[in-house]
Amino acid sequence: VAVDAPLEVPNATGTRACERALASAYGRYGLGCHVANRSRPWFDPPRGETLARRHGWSLDPYAGGPVAIEVYPHAALIGLFGLGRVLPYKAKARRDLATRQTAFAQLLALLESVAELGLPGHPDWEEQAAAVRAATRPVHLERAEDRLDAVLCADLARRWATGPATLHVYGTPGEGAVVAPPPPTHPRAPRPAAAAAPGY
Repeated sequence: VAVDAPLEVPNATGTRACERALASAYGRYGLGCHVANRSRPWFDPPRGETLARRHGWSLDPYAGGPVAIEVYPHAALIGLFGLGRVLPYKAKARRDLATRQTAFAQLLALLESVAELGLPGHPDWEEQAAAVRAATRPVHLERAEDRLDAVLCADLARRWATGPATLHVYGTPGEGAVVAPPPPTHPRAPRPAAAAAPGY
């Protein structure tokens, strides 16, 4: 199972080593990480950790058997598809509906390009794609965002289970570990003039 949320947050304050490692690898593509520490009530303990323990999933990416891995969609998209910058589909200050719709269209196309997912033609997928194209308000895209992130998470879980050599673990089990593509080396795209601040 791949989870787009912190799973292990042992630090009382500051940032986790995995967050610093991701920022070092992907920062030049406009990626930043939200800080996770125990001073924030929702990370004491993290909800993802609680659910993983309840279902008997190990939090060690290298463990055999059922495992929950922490993933980061923005890093995955940059690393897997060679994007030159964070895809701006998520809601941000000063990010308008048209910009997000364009990014959502690109996200749909990228996910459809993964043959193993079998998305084109699937009724649920076509319904979701139609809803994105017909969106006239930000709330319509918010409804789609979680579902598309879930598809990407499922693909990352598949990749980790069937071809872990294509991915990389940032951080260490017990201290916080994020599974994402290896540090990219492809060219970055220039920062848009009115881009929102880096982040999730």
